[in-house]
Amino acid sequence: MRRLVILVLLIAGLVAAYPATVQASSPPAGQIAFERHGDIWIVDADGGHARRLTISSKTEQRPAWSPDGRTIAFIRAGTGNGYNVCLNEIWLMNADGTNKRRVKFALGPKVMPGTTHKQTRYGVDELAWAPNGRDIAVGASAYSSYPDMAGGLFALQLYLVRPDGTKRRRIGPLQPGMAVDSLTWRPNGSQLLLIPWNRGAGHLVVYDLVAKCYSEPYGNREMWNAVWSPDGTRIAASVLDDRNDASPDLSGHGGMPAYPQHLVVIDPQTKEEVSFWAPGRSVHSPVHPTWSPDGVWLACSFSNEDEGSWDTLLVSADGSESSLLMADAEYPAWRPASTPAQVSSPTSTATSTPTSTPN
Repeated sequence: MRRLVILVLLIAGLVAAYPATVQASSPPAGQIAFERHGDIWIVDADGGHARRLTISSKTEQRPAWSPDGRTIAFIRAGTGNGYNVCLNEIWLMNADGTNKRRVKFALGPKVMPGTTHKQTRYGVDELAWAPNGRDIAVGASAYSSYPDMAGGLFALQLYLVRPDGTKRRRIGPLQPGMAVDSLTWRPNGSQLLLIPWNRGAGHLVVYDLVAKCYSEPYGNREMWNAVWSPDGTRIAASVLDDRNDASPDLSGHGGMPAYPQHLVVIDPQTKEEVSFWAPGRSVHSPVHPTWSPDGVWLACSFSNEDEGSWDTLLVSADGSESSLLMADAEYPAWRPASTPAQVSSPTSTATSTPTSTPN
């Protein structure tokens, strides 16, 4: 009898750890943009009508939708050598792939702010379209070689720029780090959620545009690819599975740890996890979550160990259901609802201010 009880408990644990892939009772709607083999694609949320929007010899990735769902911003690899070189460019296109154009963006100074070191190169790491539709937030990183150190000097910088390339301005103090891992707006336009990535470690912080300061990191756990829910009441993120005793290396997706992770949904007020989804044996390290407009579903990239590819999965926000959306698809971005809610200006009074320390 005791053995039977133990067997039942083990089976229950496996079911909880590896939820079955099932057909959703309320199928997700809308469209999702994603990257496939260096080009931007779009697919219906039910997995149908996948079509390529860009064809280029340069890598194009990280699609970001405008609030009205009519325009896609994305990052295209740049080229060049010498000082003050931009490694990545900001581009826009219509939702059907037409009218592709580059957004003029440059960090400007040839000397790193606050130093005497020349800026060797800089790159656009992340894009996030402001809820008011007038600005695009840019997470950029700059690099400068020390005369006496091979490691170099890294600094993260946040900018706002208009879609036509005008009114570029830096916001917030510099942050030490190698790149900005993720960047999303709170739906009311008052805060930016980001994860400074520094030598294999990433911790979630919030920048308040009204108080002009950063929050303290959300706990001690390593988080990646955090994103606000459409109503601003939850945060989805990829978290390093601290139940795994193995030490992570940096051979994973875009510098992500190569060991298993899981998705969590966090209450931004209490900073507590309200739900989570642990991947199955064939799903490795779910990353880059994106919310459906109704906040019921998440799409995320994951490493398919059986196929050796990065695929995109649909997961219900409560972690109870999951299904494959698209093979060879990563960096998903869910198209917003066609009629976005009214939002405040980024300079308006914040509805809530995080616990923060002015920098």
